[in-house]
This record gives sequence, structure tokens and C-alpha cells, in this order.
Amino acid sequence: MTDKPVYAETARPDSQAEAPATVYGRLLESAHISGYSFERVCAELEWLLEEDRWRSVGPGYDDINAFVRSVDLSPFNMKTAPRQKLVKRLAELEASGRATAKMLGVNHKTVQNDRGEKSPRQRDPGSHDQHQSNGSGEKSPPERWFQRDHRDVVRPAEQRTKRLARDQEAAERREGRARATAEAMASPRGIDLRCGDFREVLADIEPASIDAIITDPPYGQKWLPLLTDLARFADRVLSPIGLMAILYGHTWLPDAFRLLDGFRPYRWTACYLMGGPAFSSVQRGVQSGWKPVLLYGGGRRFDDVIRNADTNSAAKDLHQWGQGLDGFVTLVERLTDPTDIVCDPMMGAGTTLVAANALGRHVLGCDIDPDHVKRAQERLL
Repeated sequence: MTDKPVYAETARPDSQAEAPATVYGRLLESAHISGYSFERVCAELEWLLEEDRWRSVGPGYDDINAFVRSVDLSPFNMKTAPRQKLVKRLAELEASGRATAKMLGVNHKTVQNDRGEKSPRQRDPGSHDQHQSNGSGEKSPPERWFQRDHRDVVRPAEQRTKRLARDQEAAERREGRARATAEAMASPRGIDLRCGDFREVLADIEPASIDAIITDPPYGQKWLPLLTDLARFADRVLSPIGLMAILYGHTWLPDAFRLLDGFRPYRWTACYLMGGPAFSSVQRGVQSGWKPVLLYGGGRRFDDVIRNADTNSAAKDLHQWGQGLDGFVTLVERLTDPTDIVCDPMMGAGTTLVAANALGRHVLGCDIDPDHVKRAQERLL
């Protein structure tokens, strides 16, 4: 393992540092990336372990063992030196040997050896026979449970104490977010709506000034080129840890991934469960009840299943491709924080921005249709 983490060598020049969630997402997929060496994986994992960065990624990782078990490094051809260094670092963080072995895809005894630990038989080679004879011809009694090393009893208690403390800290963080949301909803929010093509009317937006872009662009082959311009726009205006979320249809999904590649790094594909009747794709012979949400960049951790309770009938009255407000309230709440600036560069009738405004976020959006902009203004102003 190199002294200088590899992530620093691959960071974008316009960013001081990547978000832990971004590095973690790349780590989860690294086994499938050609040329991704075990040394590079170790360097990124070591960075996440520093300063407890691992706590800010994944679905609620407050336990080091839960985090370790989520990472699968078994496909790699591991070299002894970096593996041993990684094992010893995890031991310092009190990760269990079994969780470490599962992550590395090795035997538990291999982890014990890397830690420099000895098996019970190695520690006391005569313990197996001591109960039979003590050297004077008399039999010694077998070892009892209460004769074990006191550390075997104390350590679980210490771990439970630490876990309870972390649970308390997590509860305080949730309470703080709820309080911040309430305060933000009671405070004035900025609203900026514009009419025109986002590539023109949002050209004056300052770089790194937007926290999140959440949008539902038009689907179909004729609109595919918009995605590259959208990715380029997001890369310019999003903050270093900003997030772009795009609700998109299935049919042209491979093309969408290809066109969005090369700007903000891909993070995840979430599931947006639609309300009302399912969508039927005659071309592909599929009836679908969900849509993918393509996520790029950073942002905080979130639950990746978004359920929309609306039937979308009211939304279709506002816009022919409108989505239900309920689902976008959940989406905005999961992906952003109070007082964040949320942008929708293809806002339609403004459902994304209505949801964001109701949750105490500042909103910025535009659309090429003046009627849609007017309808959005009526809903927001």
C-alpha cells in the first residue's frame, strides 16, 4: 500500500477532494473495473477508514463490522504485504476477524496470522493434556468458562458501550436535521424561475453554487443529446459534493449512461415506484411499474427506493409528462438538506421545485415553454 492514497492522484483538478460516498461507491464496483489493482483498492479503503469517513457512507453504517461486510474484495489477486497492513488497520478499529475474512474472501485463520495472533492450541500447546496429568501423576481439572481471559468478557461489554454511544449520536443527528428542516420551512426561501433553454438562460449561474440538480427530462431518442449538455452543466454549477439525480425511462437507458459518462462520477441507480397503472413498452414487450433515478456526484447517504403514492392523474393535468408530487417530495427529502439550492433545468410545471420549496430549500429552474413557466410560477409564488 502506498503512503499517498491513490484517490488523490485521480481526483478531478477542479475539486479539492471527493466525497466519501463517491469513493465508497467506486470501491463497491472496483472488482468489475479493468485494471483496478488491489493496492489501489487498499489505498481508497484506507482513506475511508481515516477520520471515520466510513461512517458517512452506506445505509446507516455506525458499526465497523457492518461497513466491512458491505465491501467485497474477494475477486482480487491479493498480495500479502498490503493485505496484512489492511488487516492490522481494521484490527485497530476493532473490526472482527470474521468480518475482515469475509471482505477479503480468505480463511479466518489467514486473518489471525496477518494480525499476528496465535490459535488457542499455539498459545498453550499443553492445554489439551493438562487436565489428564499435571506431571506428578495427578489429573488436573478441565478448564472452566470462568477461567477464560478477562478480555474475552470485557471486550463485548466495551463494544456494546461504544455502540450505544454511536446510537445516541445518530439519534441526535436525526433530531438536528428535523429541527433544521422545521426552521428552514419557516424562513423565506429563494425562488428563481426562468423561461428558455437551460443552456442559455442558466449560463450565468456561478460555478460550484448549486447543491443538487433533480430533474425529469423528456425521454426518447430525439432528446438524448440533451443529456450530455445536462451533465456538462451539472459538472460546472454543482458544488464539490453536489448531486445530480435524473428520473429516466428504461428504453434508452444504455444510451443515457453513455452520454452522461465523463463528467460527475456515477454513484447509483435508485428505484422510483410509480403510482397508478404500470407503463407498457410495446417495443420491448415489458410492463413496468418503476423508473430508474440515475445519480451522479456526491451527496449524503439515502434509501434507494422511492415510493410515489399519487396516481399521477393530477400531475398529467398540469403537464403531459408530469410526475406525482408525493414521489418528488420523498426524492428531494432523501437527497438534499434544508436550505440547499435545488435546480431543475427542465422543470415542466415545476413539480420538483414545488416539493423542494415546501421542504425549505431554495429553488432555481427553467423551461422552454412559457405556459409551463407560468404554471410553475402560479404554484410557487
